[in-house]
Amino acid sequence: MYTKEDYVEYKDDLEIDDITNEQKMFLDNINKQLIKIEKQLKTKAITLSKQSKKIINDRNDRNDRNDRNDRNDRNDRNDRNDRNDRNDWINDYWIDAEISFHLKENDSEFDAEFDNVLTSLHYSLDDVDKKIREKHYLLDDGIDHNLFRYRNDHPLKESGFHCWIYHELYHHQMDWANILRIGRIWVQINICYQKDIDIENSILL
Repeated sequence: MYTKEDYVEYKDDLEIDDITNEQKMFLDNINKQLIKIEKQLKTKAITLSKQSKKIINDRNDRNDRNDRNDRNDRNDRNDRNDRNDRNDWINDYWIDAEISFHLKENDSEFDAEFDNVLTSLHYSLDDVDKKIREKHYLLDDGIDHNLFRYRNDHPLKESGFHCWIYHELYHHQMDWANILRIGRIWVQINICYQKDIDIENSILL
């Protein structure tokens, strides 16, 4: 988590018609990097989701089998499960990703004492398979999110395919002057395993 001091102040925006060819190339590179990040996040999210679901399903299957077994053998069975499975306590999980954009070191506002964050984006990576099937998953969705492709007078009309994160960056988060200040992209995936305990009916671990 970043503190208030880690975020930098934005500069005034520039006119889109004033963007140079060199700046267009820089923006194109940002988009290409984000396309790669989307693909990597999607692949990793699918893997982590399958692993997490397997942990929970295996736990549920063992509990179902235990319920069907002879109660006289419960103590021995519980001792054996405690020894052999460290994941029995997991009830649920969530996965998300944080993508933060940081200043170039040669920016006049760069301060080595802080993280120099321009903005950060957060995405839920839960139930990726289901979201892909229902077309509710925007990362690496194969859709061109370029807002300018049908605007004949826009300098970025021919800027090619825009991935969702790039679209969200310029359309919902930042203006062009500050996107051009990006020097580093940081990606963090978080997975949290959860345990829900009914105090009245359960024994605390």
